[in-house]
Amino acid sequence: LLSDELDINEDVARRATKFCHDLGDVLFFEKEDLVFLQPSFLIDIIKCVIRHDHKESTYWTEKMVDHNISEDQFNRGKDLLLQKGELEQWLLEVLWSRLYDNLAESSIMNNLI
Repeated sequence: LLSDELDINEDVARRATKFCHDLGDVLFFEKEDLVFLQPSFLIDIIKCVIRHDHKESTYWTEKMVDHNISEDQFNRGKDLLLQKGELEQWLLEVLWSRLYDNLAESSIMNNLI
């Protein structure tokens, strides 16, 4: 636990985290002991996936070839998302890449942790 690493009382740490949650500075899910430090970023990554206009706004580009994503593979993944609501990991990374200049998945993961 973080309270152990910081050498503070767990109850104090939990109350401080709840206070930050009440202010809207963090999202704290107490039952899971899960804290999101950037709630607005979490909303941004969800908005990349859950949207009404994927058919028009999600399209293949040449730079995807650098990440071994062919146009055919991209179109199959997009169709799977649009028709069945299933999302391949690589397509999730493509959708999230709109938040960055490249397709680096570690950028997203680093912001979530």
